[in-house]
Amino acid sequence: TCQVTAVPVPAVSWFSLKNNQEPAMIKSRGDLSISIKDYKDGRMTSSLILHNVTQDHYGGYSCNATNTEGEASAIIRLVQPLSISGGGEALWRKRNNILLVFTSFIGWTKCR
Repeated sequence: TCQVTAVPVPAVSWFSLKNNQEPAMIKSRGDLSISIKDYKDGRMTSSLILHNVTQDHYGGYSCNATNTEGEASAIIRLVQPLSISGGGEALWRKRNNILLVFTSFIGWTKCR
């Protein structure tokens, strides 16, 4: 999940970051979908949803937001879970006038 705070409305896109390859823009397809919750009061939430996770899904993903005031991006890494332990992590990054927040849950993702 990528929470974006920006005015005016930003364009949000997701990229797959595979080793030794150029970043590839992700579009919704059978095993991947992208959702965007309504833009309200300068905030929106975009989620990258992986269906039936396989080894090919593990790795880095980038959430990028751009508008006329600037751009920002942050990276989240999906790692193979070693154990299930409580807790979650959050990462935020502000650049220019755009704020991105990533949230991860129990062992399935790790913010970096």
